[in-house]
Amino acid sequence: MILVILIAIIFYGFFAYHLYLRHQRFGTFDYDLGIWDQSVWLISRGHSFNTIRGLNVFGFHATPALWLLAPFSWLGAGPVFLNSLMVFSVAVGAWPVFRLGKHLLKNEWWSLVLAVAFLMHFSTQWMVQSTFHPEVMAVTPLLFAWLATHQNRWGAFAGWAMLAIAWKEDAAVVVAMMGLVLLMRGDKERGLTIFGAATAWFALVLWLVIPSQVSGGAFYLGHFGHLGDGPLGMLDTLLTNPTTIWRQLSKAQFFGYFRDLFAPFGFTPLLSPGGFLIGGASSVLNLLAFPPYSWRLDNYYAALPVVGATLAAVEGVARPSRESTRAFLVGLVGVSMIATSITWGAAWYSDDFKSGRWPNHDSSIYDLQRRIIDQVPDDAAVSASYLMVSHLSHREKIYTFPNPWAPSNWGIGDENPHSPDEVTWLVIDKGLTNPAHTLLLYEVVLAEDQGWTILFDEELFLVASREASK
Repeated sequence: MILVILIAIIFYGFFAYHLYLRHQRFGTFDYDLGIWDQSVWLISRGHSFNTIRGLNVFGFHATPALWLLAPFSWLGAGPVFLNSLMVFSVAVGAWPVFRLGKHLLKNEWWSLVLAVAFLMHFSTQWMVQSTFHPEVMAVTPLLFAWLATHQNRWGAFAGWAMLAIAWKEDAAVVVAMMGLVLLMRGDKERGLTIFGAATAWFALVLWLVIPSQVSGGAFYLGHFGHLGDGPLGMLDTLLTNPTTIWRQLSKAQFFGYFRDLFAPFGFTPLLSPGGFLIGGASSVLNLLAFPPYSWRLDNYYAALPVVGATLAAVEGVARPSRESTRAFLVGLVGVSMIATSITWGAAWYSDDFKSGRWPNHDSSIYDLQRRIIDQVPDDAAVSASYLMVSHLSHREKIYTFPNPWAPSNWGIGDENPHSPDEVTWLVIDKGLTNPAHTLLLYEVVLAEDQGWTILFDEELFLVASREASK
């Protein structure tokens, strides 16, 4: 038990510290840390429209658990707090994995290996490296929820499951699969209830909650538009033209995806089809979406699939009745987690640690950027380059340039842009601005009749204000 806590503390210390450095060294983005940080700031102050994303907070995703963070925002908490909280939550996830292993295996040392394998899984490390995302916050509640089913603690299950779903509506898919697995294992009444309730909530979000905040329904249903119009359209495609589904799965490298997901556990999840099913639906949804980044296992899209793989690994190791077979499987997990974490992971011992995805080196440029950020008044309406946005997100109006002049990644289909007249400050990293946007900046935005005063314009950065001219 003490070793589990110690290893979780080491995991937390490393990733929380390096995420702090990543933010301080301007390696965090508008999408998605800036979005979520502004969302928390907005709801804590009675506002609702996220100007980074161009959508109402709950028109982006149904994330009522963000209300839990409002008091921290009142005290000044920001991106560093959100990142640290996420890392802490994932580190705590080692505990339910350990408890589930102990419950099934009756051996603390074997359970420790499985808990450590969860933390050393390369997807666990990279989804944390991706900065705060609500679905990552749902991982540990889901692990606790499944542990509760093995302990026949159904009140605890309901509490953990509802917390997970409150972080992100996608977690309802995992909870629904938990109900389906319980149904398949003979607990028909509870299984049907859980499956039905989780499915009903997911449908409610897709067809009522999000559409009530935006026109056109949930924006991410467009990620599956090539397979049909919404879930019912996808079902029709599956029944009438299944080769379309298969072609998409093949394009997304279906077999390679699951190979890499299971490899850190020594492929033991294959011994528990039910456990695998818990995260299998989320995995398939990722693979059916057309954006290639949803097929990758080295970002936050892997959060819910990792839940299923972890639970399947614990149950898979416990499935054989012979102690010698279980011992072999635990050893296989141990060797596999070390090998894959070194070659694919994001920790200090991993091959990719110095690849550039962590900003491991300080620079005087960062000091200049911090001084620039400090110049901007707290109540100013700002348009900034994407690497600056998460440092300016505690305000009602913060846009990623070229928004709002030229709508880009805004709302649904770049519809209904805001007026550029509302923006009073510009904070531009010219190294991140493409030629078309540079032309827009100097010939349209900073035109003589727009009232801008250029406060700073050197090789890399430009800062301008309309307030300074008044």
